[in-house]
Amino acid sequence: MPGRAFFYASPQYLLQNGNIWQGESAGKGELDLSIKAFSPGRQYGVKKYLLWLFICSAVLWGAKVTPSPATGDACAIEALVRAAVEDDSWWEAKNPLELRAMLSRYYAEPLLDEVCERAWPFLSAPTDWYTRTYVTQAVIREIKDGEAKAEVTLKNEDINTGEARQGRGIFFLHKTASGWKIIKADFFWEGEEGP
Repeated sequence: MPGRAFFYASPQYLLQNGNIWQGESAGKGELDLSIKAFSPGRQYGVKKYLLWLFICSAVLWGAKVTPSPATGDACAIEALVRAAVEDDSWWEAKNPLELRAMLSRYYAEPLLDEVCERAWPFLSAPTDWYTRTYVTQAVIREIKDGEAKAEVTLKNEDINTGEARQGRGIFFLHKTASGWKIIKADFFWEGEEGP
């Protein structure tokens, strides 16, 4: 759209590369856009300092800053995948229909049936479960035509001993009328073969 500037820095980028707006040094091969980097008296000179001021002025006093449309989908996908992995409220389901309703917040067919079929026997038998699984990092690999692929790094921790193992999850999602839903998922844990 004319008259709009697009700017997006993902939280992962800022965590991995430093907050460029607080004057931290950029990594090797990266552009440092911080005020500190363009301060007069640094080796960058007046031209780059003026360029930096112009960019800031355009953003602050004239250009409308709008996130990329994919940004909203990426955030929604990451939140859904994190919730699907970390939410254990479904353990409280009292019957298969309630379980299905709880899991349908995250999953759609064909995976929803499979997850429900595996989860109900687990819930209906007396079981002690002493591990928790967390998402430690998420990357949205692709969003296209209502389909998406997300890869996450997982940590499975024994809450009694503190022992943990790392893993990886690959999620395939489909955009439905009620939002993004997981339709396929593959998990690979330390010591197991994976792609």
